[in-house]
Amino acid sequence: MKIAFLGLSTNNKQFLLLCLARIASFHTKVTLFTKHFYFFDNINTAFEYCGIEIVLYKDDNELLSMLPENDSVFIDAEDAIILPDDYRLITICEPTRQELEYSVNLTNETVLNSPADSLSLIYLNIAEYSKVNKKFMDLFWERAAPNSTQITFTHAIYFEDTNHAIMIDSQYACKIPIRRLSFAYKGALKSILQDILKLDSKEVRDIFKKAEREK
Repeated sequence: MKIAFLGLSTNNKQFLLLCLARIASFHTKVTLFTKHFYFFDNINTAFEYCGIEIVLYKDDNELLSMLPENDSVFIDAEDAIILPDDYRLITICEPTRQELEYSVNLTNETVLNSPADSLSLIYLNIAEYSKVNKKFMDLFWERAAPNSTQITFTHAIYFEDTNHAIMIDSQYACKIPIRRLSFAYKGALKSILQDILKLDSKEVRDIFKKAEREK
């Protein structure tokens, strides 16, 4: 499992990646590479935060020299990067015009440098009563995605106060109580994990139960 998650490295994106990595870590070791400090007290280039090993990198050359061959890897990519052939692309985008346009441009530039046959999309923080809903985002990406790339998986995660509060609290507690996340958010995590881990629904439920029991 080697994945580059494209898109602006917002607090919401970082929280989603931490949730996915933490749950997946009950199945396989996950290392997260990023240019951003997830932990405000950190002074090292490699550190553990919310139970996940995080490694900071400065540029493409440094990143490529640091990537492990056998471990599962998440890359929080805010800039276009050149990737090895065995990496999968997933774009995470929020519905504001600035972030959506940025994600489209970033994806197109990355695919130009690292050709990919397929692309997965995660729409984050969709507002329940907004016209910019999943259907709108699907149509936007259908027109804007690289012609050579097929969109194979899309998932919309709607904004909920409960999850926003847990995200803020986790920045101070340095841990994520998976069991307290909303039913809808956990459902989205299960669906995404089933796709990226290539496991069946029962296997993902078993991993989830282990993550939820963590205190």
